[in-house]
Amino acid sequence: MSDTDAARWRAERREAAHAHAEALRQRRESESALARAMITEFLAHARAHGPQPEPLRVRTYDGRARYRTPLHGWYLRFDETVAIDTDGEFYVLRTPRVSSAGCAACAPSRPTRRSSSVRVARTASRST
Repeated sequence: MSDTDAARWRAERREAAHAHAEALRQRRESESALARAMITEFLAHARAHGPQPEPLRVRTYDGRARYRTPLHGWYLRFDETVAIDTDGEFYVLRTPRVSSAGCAACAPSRPTRRSSSVRVARTASRST
């Protein structure tokens, strides 16, 4: 393979990688828009007909402990590890286990476009 063939091959691969990344970005944006529409529809229905939002709690990775959060909303999974709040923000409610002397409450991180998680705060009391 000559230097020009190798350079052309690299340029083609680079273009293909950029095209693939762009297609992936567009697919993610499309899925996100669809999910937002579904969440908006759910929020309207839930506010009108129930179920009522409940306090959301974060669960440790090992599943043994749960901690309070300031959030209210609906769990999306049976194991209560994923939820949306009353504003329609998405949260993954998992955290490392914290010693009883350390933390007890969890404060949500700032929601991002893709998802949010709950971070452990070292101030309030533990709840089960």
